[in-house]
Amino acid sequence: MAGWFRSRSGCWSWPAFAEAMAGKPAAAGDDPGKTVCACFNVGESTLRRAIAAQGLTTVEQIGACLKAGSNCGSCVPELKRLLGAAVAG
Repeated sequence: MAGWFRSRSGCWSWPAFAEAMAGKPAAAGDDPGKTVCACFNVGESTLRRAIAAQGLTTVEQIGACLKAGSNCGSCVPELKRLLGAAVAG
């Protein structure tokens, strides 16, 4: 099967394909976590990393950085919770 796959895939390697089919993240640290913003498919782990790395302190900053919270607004309470947790420590 690996030979067949390699002959027909333009950019995926067999290991990457196998991991994707098994539901594993592409690389360590790439797991976005549970979806918080469905509009832009932004996960909790992605949000936590961005909040910590970029020092984000408001929902507006998150929206500017990741777009989360900038469309329908249903994730804003969860974004505020994540911001509060980051401040608390």
